[in-house]
Amino acid sequence: MITYPQWFWTPPIDFACAVGYARSYFYRQSSIEQATENAIDQLARQQQVDIVGGRISIDQVQVADFSEVTPSALRKRVSNQYHVWATYETPQLLLVLIGEQKCKLATRKTLASQKKPDWLINRPANDGFIYGVGNCNPRYHPEIGWQAAEKHARINLAVNLKAKIRHLGKYALDYNEQITSTEITVRLKNIAVAARWYDVEDGSYHVLVRVADQQN
Repeated sequence: MITYPQWFWTPPIDFACAVGYARSYFYRQSSIEQATENAIDQLARQQQVDIVGGRISIDQVQVADFSEVTPSALRKRVSNQYHVWATYETPQLLLVLIGEQKCKLATRKTLASQKKPDWLINRPANDGFIYGVGNCNPRYHPEIGWQAAEKHARINLAVNLKAKIRHLGKYALDYNEQITSTEITVRLKNIAVAARWYDVEDGSYHVLVRVADQQN
């Protein structure tokens, strides 16, 4: 059974906050420090990130290369004024929740991973936000899986906002080869992690993020 705090599964999205991840080490303080640094990176990235890259798909084979850049001055500002809201530790993983303002969480209760959420199949729409979903296959170290899923969610969000898609039909021998190319250069601001989900059956990680739909 995978159990995390409710603030991890459904973060308090009305406030600017982020979760940092670290492996659970023998010296707990080392884990806390590493998770806090990761949370600072995540919070700065959620406030502003430039995503540049592309993806090409040839039939069922896909190759992607995306980079994320956050201004160093923004990261420094976040590191100078964050507040730790909560921490949580498992035998493998330590989580730190930080925010820009002081906040008293409504609840700190823990919950097991629930059934598959609707947003994995039907992405929310027409509610004033644009969404992105990120997934990651099973990983031995959970902090790697969660961080990868969050990054993939941001990239998916950027693609949804600014994708320039070219479909090229190429005929070779006696079959059709479908090629899809996606190239983006997107600046995202004020990203919020809306939900997380862990699939206990196959061990995969899933994250839902959103931004206000005024971005263009």
